[in-house]
Amino acid sequence: MTPETVQPEEVPTLIEVWAPWCSACSAIEPDLMDVAHSYRSEVVLQRVDASTDHSRARDLGVLGT
Repeated sequence: MTPETVQPEEVPTLIEVWAPWCSACSAIEPDLMDVAHSYRSEVVLQRVDASTDHSRARDLGVLGT
């Protein structure tokens, strides 16, 4: 999903930038999935794998991937 797909005025979007090797990412994933499921009609969760989608992570201001 690209940033152009969901417009802010249509639905709030939570973007999770993660990496498979990130232990903190793994630790919060179940909670983020719970939030995404509980509020599925009110919010969109987008996941960006910083280890494979370097340009998107950089565009979002993530450094050091």
